[in-house]
Amino acid sequence: MFTELAESLEEIKKVEQEREGKLARHRQEILDQQSEIKHTSSQLAQSLGKIKKVEQERDVMEMACKSERMHRVELEEQLRERQTGVGILQDDLAKCRETIQRVEQECESDLARHQQKIHNVRSRVERMSSQLMEHFGKIEEVKKQRLVMEMARNAEQMHRLELEERFRARQAEAVALQRDLEQARGRCSELEAELKRTKVNDEVRKDEEISSRNAAREEGRDDMLTEIIQLLNSKCENDQRAKQAEKDRVEKERAEKMRKAEWELAEELERSRCQKRDEKYKNTRIWTDALAFDRFETILVVEEFTKIKFCASKPLTFEALPWPVLARPGTYAANDITADHVRAFFRTPVVTSAKSATHPIPAEYCKYLVKQGLLAFHGDKMVA
Repeated sequence: MFTELAESLEEIKKVEQEREGKLARHRQEILDQQSEIKHTSSQLAQSLGKIKKVEQERDVMEMACKSERMHRVELEEQLRERQTGVGILQDDLAKCRETIQRVEQECESDLARHQQKIHNVRSRVERMSSQLMEHFGKIEEVKKQRLVMEMARNAEQMHRLELEERFRARQAEAVALQRDLEQARGRCSELEAELKRTKVNDEVRKDEEISSRNAAREEGRDDMLTEIIQLLNSKCENDQRAKQAEKDRVEKERAEKMRKAEWELAEELERSRCQKRDEKYKNTRIWTDALAFDRFETILVVEEFTKIKFCASKPLTFEALPWPVLARPGTYAANDITADHVRAFFRTPVVTSAKSATHPIPAEYCKYLVKQGLLAFHGDKMVA
């Protein structure tokens, strides 16, 4: 009988050890979850509050376990004291087993419930992190657009200042020409006064000679004024043509700068998109041929590279091309790719998929990939 009691006590101890092991694992899992959640931002305060609530529930559960452990100790003492009452001890032992089983079931249910809560909190944290990354991406795009607009506005201001300086210079030239015209008119007036004085001094001369000379002088003055006016009109027309040509040149330069800035922005956005796409490949600790094949297949088939229409708003970049090489993306340039690298890629006999077991590349599918690769590197695609 004592042997049975000892065996029962050993069973109780084993059950208690298993339960303590489960509690320790549960405690370790909660600590791991806490260490992961501490790396999130201040916007996850609500999730942290829920985790604290889970910890409080865990503490309550530990208190219950401690009280149950104390109850078990009391039962063991009672069993030792009642060695003469074997039947009573057996009944108490059965009750203890039932209590332990019930507590274990409750602990398992509580553990499952807490794990589900932790899983929900983790999914919510991941969703909020992805939303934050999207917001950061939008903010970067807005900053780039604002930078392009500021560059265009600065170029337009510089153009306006240049036009104002040239207009002031043309105005100064017009004033100088006007001053020359006034001087010419003054000279004409002086000549007229001299002519009058000559008439007074030369009264003895014949009226016909005086009238002919006066007519000649009048005709010469009119010719000089006409020539000056023609020169002024010609200069104004030349200035207008020069202004229009300068304006057209500046507008063309501004349009070219805007087009270049838009092209650079679109090129940067396309590179950023390709970098985000290749993040999972670049961050991989061990690079394999399977990952190289998966990247080539993703760009060529999933993204339908052959159907993409590249233009000014979506320029073709080196990162966007599905290069058939086995090297890790970001570790090679255009000069590093040779025909040997391409042949080595398509001669890979077996590929290990990231989603399934190892399987050979079907011949038909390999031909399809080669055909799509030739279309991707067609001359028309490169010109676009």
